[in-house]
Amino acid sequence: MLRQTAAGLGSVIGAFAIAAGALNAPATGKLATSAAAIERDLNRRVMAFPVIVCIVSKGHPGFLVNAGRWRPNSPASCGPCGVISPPFPEFRLGWPFYRCMLVTLGMADSDLMHEVLAEGRDVRMVAEGVYSVLPPGLPSPPYDGRAKLYDRLIGSRAYNRLAWGIEPAAYMAFAKAAADSGEGPLLDAGCGTLVSTARIHAGSARPTVLVDLSIDMLSAARDRLVSIAGRRPDNLVLLQADLRDLPFREQSFGAVLCPGMLHLFEDVESITLELARVARAEARIFASSLVAERRIGRSYLALLHRAGEVARPRSAVDLLSRLHSRGSGLAAPVEARTTGSMSFIIARRFAGEPQS
Repeated sequence: MLRQTAAGLGSVIGAFAIAAGALNAPATGKLATSAAAIERDLNRRVMAFPVIVCIVSKGHPGFLVNAGRWRPNSPASCGPCGVISPPFPEFRLGWPFYRCMLVTLGMADSDLMHEVLAEGRDVRMVAEGVYSVLPPGLPSPPYDGRAKLYDRLIGSRAYNRLAWGIEPAAYMAFAKAAADSGEGPLLDAGCGTLVSTARIHAGSARPTVLVDLSIDMLSAARDRLVSIAGRRPDNLVLLQADLRDLPFREQSFGAVLCPGMLHLFEDVESITLELARVARAEARIFASSLVAERRIGRSYLALLHRAGEVARPRSAVDLLSRLHSRGSGLAAPVEARTTGSMSFIIARRFAGEPQS
């Protein structure tokens, strides 16, 4: 594996082609030019050499450059990005080797991730414009493969009115309040496909990390942003991560949004504790949860619970009681309002040490 600054990329590739010993010459440095310029340079230079080049963010304002060789159909993988026999569009070089994806994180992405990513957490590309902090090879989460169904249901006015007694516009208004709250980066934890929030994020210049456990959901979110803005906005990062183990530094975000997620977890306090951990002291935390408040809603939640899709149904009072516990990481009083079968929560992080 070869590490080198982006500015010296031409000599890196040349050295690799001439001497295999160059693979053991490590160095790091700050990226000196734009991601687009790097990609153009790679397109000119890499085609002449039997190499695969992968550039990934390492959580600092620079890039790791990895040059290595893969034979076609080889099961070998790239160390930094974890790509195995690259699933990205491949094309043959002059020799019987292939090239990996060129640039995973652009400059704006790199700066944002440098600001919020915790030490020791690496980022790799898992799909075009979608990144992950999770190790490769994990089982697919339950929502992979359901992005289209999710869109049809969550985006349907009829479904929301019948099942949950609420208009989709309420989701958008709640997300807009979060996007307009405070200063500094915004975290959208459990962003899904952005079916209700894409226009809010696409129309905002605020640095934002969009987190979900499902790569399929994140890919659908990316496509929705591109359809609205013509491309993925530079201020947005789509990141696969677990809400129970957010990969961010403490007090990284000026506002936190967690839409329609709390009802998925039995231990709801473990989620709000993580949200509170990464929220700044002055930040507001916006979270919503389905609650067992209407007969149709209660019956539907019970059915979903039996199917293993959601946690045991909670009333709005039960949910608020748990969020007022010190183990939730939230400061009392927690503001809550319920519309139909959806509770909307606004809170701040508890200033002291969380207690159970």
